[in-house]
Amino acid sequence: MKLLRKLYMLAVRMHLDKPVILVNIDGGICSQMQQYLMGHLLAQHGYAIRYDLSFYEYGRDTEGRQVRNFDLLKAFPQLTFKSVPRWKRSLYRRCFRYIGHYPNDTMSDWLNQHPPIFLGGYFADVQPMYTDYKELFLIDANILDAANLAIYQAIPDNSVAVHIRRGDLSKYNEAYGHPASVHYFVQAICLLEKRLKHPAFYFFSDDMDYVRREILTAIPMAINGTVIENGAERGYYDLFLMSRCHHHITSKGSLGKFASCLNPHRGIAVVLKDDRQLGPLAFADKEIITL
Repeated sequence: MKLLRKLYMLAVRMHLDKPVILVNIDGGICSQMQQYLMGHLLAQHGYAIRYDLSFYEYGRDTEGRQVRNFDLLKAFPQLTFKSVPRWKRSLYRRCFRYIGHYPNDTMSDWLNQHPPIFLGGYFADVQPMYTDYKELFLIDANILDAANLAIYQAIPDNSVAVHIRRGDLSKYNEAYGHPASVHYFVQAICLLEKRLKHPAFYFFSDDMDYVRREILTAIPMAINGTVIENGAERGYYDLFLMSRCHHHITSKGSLGKFASCLNPHRGIAVVLKDDRQLGPLAFADKEIITL
C-alpha cells in the first residue's frame, strides 16, 4: 500500500494524473444530498471533487432488505456531478481512506482534508454546507409521474407531512437509537390538529401496513388524512411531496427533515427529543417542537 501511494504521488508530480477529493455516496436520497453538499463545500477551496457510486452496485439498507437506488440525479438533474474510473476509485479506497463515524464522532475535521483523499462513512454537518441548499436542490414537480404530480398539486397550505421511518430503523440502531413510538406520532398529530386550522395530514412510510395497523387506529379523533404509497424504491418522490407540505412530523432518519427545509415557509417541525441527527433542520428558520 505504501508503494502504491508513492507511485501515485510520483505520477501526480509528473502531471500524469490530477489528485482529487473522492466523496463516497451511499444510502437513500437524503444521504446522497448530504454527501453531495460535502463535496460542494470542499469544492469552494478550489479542490477537484469526484464521487464514488460503487455502493449502488448492490444498493440495500443496513439489513440488506430495502433497495437503495442512486436517485440524486433523477431528482435534481441540474447538479454538476463527476465520477472517476474504476482504477482510481480502487486506489483511493485502498491508499487514501479517511472514514467518518458520525454520530459517534462529531468532529468536523473532514473540512481540513485535501487531495488525494477518499471520504467514506458519515461525517458531522456544518452550517456552511446548507448555505446553497435550496438553490442546489430545486424542486421540479414535473419529474413526478402523473399520479404523484396530481397529489403534489393538490396539497393545501395547511398540510402536515408525517414521515414514519421503519425498515432498518424499526428497532434499536446504534447510530439512531430507539425508533419513534406510536405514542410519539399520535401525540404530534393531536398537537398539530389543535394548533392548525383544519390541517390535512399526509402519511409517508416504507411500511404502510404498520402505519394503517398501528398509527391510524391509535389516533383518538377523526382527521383529514391521506396515505401516500411510493415505497423505499422511490424515496425522492416522497421527498418532493413532503417538501410541498408546510409542516412536518419527523421520524428517525433524514427524509422529513430534509423535506421540511425545502419548503419555503417557516412552518412547524416536530422531532423526537432524543434525535441527534437533524441535518439541515438544525440550521433552518423553523419552529421546532420536541416530543
